[in-house]
Amino acid sequence: MEKKTILVTGGLGYIGKNITNLLLKNNFKVIVIDNLENSFKHKFKENNYDFIKIDILDLNKLNNVFQENKIDIIIHTAGMTKVNESEKKPLKYFDVNVSGTINILKMMEKFKIKFLIFSSSAAVYGNPKRIPIKEDDLKNPINVYGLTKLIDEKMIIKSEIYGIKSIIFRYFNVAGKNTENNLFYNPRGDVTHLFPSIKEVINNKKEKLIIYGNNYNTKDKTCIRDYIHIDDLAYAHLLAINYLFKYQKSEIFNLGSKNKYSNLEIVKLAEKVIKNKINYVISENKRKGDPDILFANTKNIEKKLKFYPKKNIINVLTDELN
Repeated sequence: MEKKTILVTGGLGYIGKNITNLLLKNNFKVIVIDNLENSFKHKFKENNYDFIKIDILDLNKLNNVFQENKIDIIIHTAGMTKVNESEKKPLKYFDVNVSGTINILKMMEKFKIKFLIFSSSAAVYGNPKRIPIKEDDLKNPINVYGLTKLIDEKMIIKSEIYGIKSIIFRYFNVAGKNTENNLFYNPRGDVTHLFPSIKEVINNKKEKLIIYGNNYNTKDKTCIRDYIHIDDLAYAHLLAINYLFKYQKSEIFNLGSKNKYSNLEIVKLAEKVIKNKINYVISENKRKGDPDILFANTKNIEKKLKFYPKKNIINVLTDELN
């Protein structure tokens, strides 16, 4: 069978690079485009894929990439992802996340590319009305980041008129490290995610961990999330590729572990993993745009993709903290 060519946008970021590595292991030809804003030089030393430095907002350069390459499927991971930042820089988030996706869809229409896998987010749900969350539940994002992802989803669905079939993955909280390639989430600028923040305290880069919010509608008053290991998330994209080629049918899937942990529970589990206490305080101040609880009903992805996560929260914490 002819080797399929996959274009990965944002393919040198934390999620994109882990997906890229798995695609290469499974004999796909991979083209990576990335503007390198959230990527690191040590991540693209390999020469077994084509890398093109480009911003998806540059439609002319994007057009050249598509003109010069026969692309079978696109995995679109490029975008801005920080909830708190999105509230402070809404126009930038609309520009990158929405305009960037419009450009990708324009190229798909022009060059007649049929298949797309899109990185969306559980942030589209906002504060859910029921738990666990099903894919057809109400979408009412409470932050700009989630709103941009919901707009992207609607544009992608409407693009079926051009013959585009898509799988939209609504990621829950992605964490952990690919230990084979030492690919972990290593944010630039202010560290806002819980796991890297814990790591900074353990490594004495911060004096104490701040847990934001002590009045969420949860059992210990800190917010609750569903964490999925990066290896499991990357593997789901392999299943999605096979599904699209086999059935040529669009789907939307929650991509989570269906397990839930509060921020405080994560800290206590982290203390067990490192066998030491973590200096933390719980602040009264919530971060704007943070829902009380997010965790996934995964029956749909289990039924249609036969996807079952292999790694649990202890695997995640061990990867992150050791």
